[in-house]
Amino acid sequence: MWNAFVHGHCIMKKECSSLKNFPDKLTPAALNDLMAVLEKCSVCPGHPEKHFVEMAQCKKGELKSSDGKTVAATVDQYAPVYVSGQKYDSTVRCTKCAIIVQDKVKCSSCVAYRGTLRKAYHRW
Repeated sequence: MWNAFVHGHCIMKKECSSLKNFPDKLTPAALNDLMAVLEKCSVCPGHPEKHFVEMAQCKKGELKSSDGKTVAATVDQYAPVYVSGQKYDSTVRCTKCAIIVQDKVKCSSCVAYRGTLRKAYHRW
């Protein structure tokens, strides 16, 4: 079994569409293929806007959705993220963030999470 780490996060193979088809035991050829896929991927930027980061820090990552359920998030400061050439030193990620994306700007979990984050900010 192997693990891939990106920006200090262990990427769960079974939950990552870019990696889930690779075998548990990597042959040299499969390792080359894996590296080629990873080189084509980019890092999901999460939600690096300053107001979201400040809110998540104040709430220690425990945000409530409009129906009162706790929706966990983390403030990730491990490595900077870039959006349209702009550097951000921290970002808010939902706990289901895929970290890596292929052919997209953000992972589907972070896209879906944005509405919850915006509503939480307006209630804050």
